[in-house]
Amino acid sequence: MDIAVQPFKRKVIDIPADTFRFLSIKAAGKGMNLKKYIESLLQKDVEDLENLDDSSLYAYLMQNRPDGLVPADKEEQDEFCKWLKQ
Repeated sequence: MDIAVQPFKRKVIDIPADTFRFLSIKAAGKGMNLKKYIESLLQKDVEDLENLDDSSLYAYLMQNRPDGLVPADKEEQDEFCKWLKQ
């Protein structure tokens, strides 16, 4: 019998008291504890991202995470060229 074990990661997070209270109430309304409720919200968020096509994901990243869109200045280009020639 093969058992697939999905790896889990633990993360301690700080939640503002008002947010904690609000999420606890929402979780209770759904018959869940707070931990399970937050895990379900995170899983839903990941599933929503998985449903994006590449062009939508790229557009989102360009707008919200524009890392790498700033051209290197002359000094950085020269350093890179020197590094390549090593």
